[in-house]
Amino acid sequence: VLLSIVSGMVGPLQCMDHPNGLRTMRGEDAVVCWNEEFGSDHQGMVALSFVACLMPIAFLAVATTAVLRLPSKLRSGDTEFLRMHSFLFKRFRLECHWYVLAFLAKSVVVALVPVLSGASLQFCTVAVVVLAILCFNSRLAPWRIKEANDLDTFLGAVFLMVLVSG
Repeated sequence: VLLSIVSGMVGPLQCMDHPNGLRTMRGEDAVVCWNEEFGSDHQGMVALSFVACLMPIAFLAVATTAVLRLPSKLRSGDTEFLRMHSFLFKRFRLECHWYVLAFLAKSVVVALVPVLSGASLQFCTVAVVVLAILCFNSRLAPWRIKEANDLDTFLGAVFLMVLVSG
């Protein structure tokens, strides 16, 4: 869900070049990027996009705080905290409770890749993220269910092979 939210929010930052020297939004050809001669639609969209990005940033801050507080809340037996944040932790083994941050970070980085200029930078970014997550999965087995670890590692390896082979 976070991936699709962030992808939608960075849409106005995804512009493509045209032979006439203008740049238009990838999702809306009628909107010229960074050129007030053609109206201020793009600037308004970018401003709204930056304001909207506060929502996922706030969510990541709450998730980070919950990860940092989990050990002390477990020791004190705070069941209300566990109930409120179970959606973050219930999929992962207790000793890998922090993995939810890696999982969320992967979604954010993958959503931001189209904004990066240059296909080689986009390729390298995705490859590094997928490789890092693949290494984490194969080394730590963070998921509670063994089959989920195996499937996640397998799919990461297949995705990386497809990515590298072009």
